[in-house]
Amino acid sequence: MGIAILFKNSRGTDPFGKNLRCLVSLAGEELILTSGYATLECKKLIAAIDSGFKDYEQSILITLAGNFGNRCANNNYKTNCNCHYHKYIKFVHYLSKSNASIKKFYIDDQGEWHAKVYIKVRENRPIAMIIGSSNLTWPAYTAGSRRECDVFIWDEEISCELSNIYDIPESEGFRVSAYYEGQEKDLLIKHYNNIKNYINNYKVSRIGNPN
Repeated sequence: MGIAILFKNSRGTDPFGKNLRCLVSLAGEELILTSGYATLECKKLIAAIDSGFKDYEQSILITLAGNFGNRCANNNYKTNCNCHYHKYIKFVHYLSKSNASIKKFYIDDQGEWHAKVYIKVRENRPIAMIIGSSNLTWPAYTAGSRRECDVFIWDEEISCELSNIYDIPESEGFRVSAYYEGQEKDLLIKHYNNIKNYINNYKVSRIGNPN
C-alpha cells in the first residue's frame, strides 16, 4: 500500500492540487469527487480528468456536495445568487465540459454531506483515493494561505504510474509504505462502497445539465 500525507503548511505550496490532478489523470473508467463545498473552475483539472478517461469508450464522472444554507429554486447557473447551491450549480456547469460519457452530479438534500473523498476506479476496482480536509475550492486547491491536510492512498500495483507523488518536497508531505499485504485493496474497496451506498440509498438529488 502507498500512503502520502499531503500537508500544506505554508503559502506557495499546493500538494493537494498537484496530487488531485495526478489521481484524476490515472487511467480508469470511473471518477468520484465528493466535497462539502465545490466551486472550483480549473482547465488543468478538466484536462487531467479527460486524460484519465481517454482510453475508455464508457466513462463515468460522479460528484456529490453538501447543500448548506437556503436552497434557491432557480436552476440557472448564470444567476447572481451567491448561495452555496448556486455555486455548486456553476461548478457542475463548468465540470460538464469534461469528455466523460456519463456525468452524474448530486447534492445532499439533508445538508449533511461534508466529507472530502476523491476516488479513481479501474476495471470496477478503486485504485487510488484522497481523503482529507480539502474541498474543491480555489483556497484548498491552490497555493493559498489556507492550511490543509489530506491522505493519498493507492494500490501498490500502480506505484509506477504515480511519479508526481515522489516530487512532493519533504516539507509538504511524505510517503510511507505500510506492508499490510492486500489490505490496501480492502481499504479502498470499503470506502468506495461506502460512498456509492450513500449516493444510492440516502436523500441526494441528481442535478441535470444546468441551463
